[in-house]
Amino acid sequence: MKTRLASAFRYLFREWIKPLALVAAIVFPLKSAVADWNWVPTGSMRPTILEGELVFINKLAYDLKVPFTTRHLAQWGNPQRGEIAVFYSPQDGTRLVKRVIGLPGDKIALHANRLTSTANRSHGVPRAKAGAPTRRRWKKMKQPSSPKHLATFLIPS
Repeated sequence: MKTRLASAFRYLFREWIKPLALVAAIVFPLKSAVADWNWVPTGSMRPTILEGELVFINKLAYDLKVPFTTRHLAQWGNPQRGEIAVFYSPQDGTRLVKRVIGLPGDKIALHANRLTSTANRSHGVPRAKAGAPTRRRWKKMKQPSSPKHLATFLIPS
């Protein structure tokens, strides 16, 4: 009985556990640092991307990270206006898929359900005229903790 059990364990290890562990040892680090895929959780990107669609994420677009960490090995770019970014929500940790509308130093405002930007070139976002009078008072939203990717967002008070 003992030899049959040992033989069954060897078979299970050789035919199932070892190949699955090898695949996991290759796929999980690549998924963590090189490429990923994600289901779009909401319809906020309509009509470009619909909710429930599967998106491919190129994690090498801006930097190279140590797998399973947020530690950067090298960095070669930053998101630009108009690109689609995937990130975790600071409030509840859900993964979000959004379009970049502002860069560091930009001032973004929501006026009459339209986003306006003070950027020289706005990609898909109407520009606010310099010195244009506004009838609303604006207040600053809390900004992300990373000073590298700050844009000022203004919301009606």
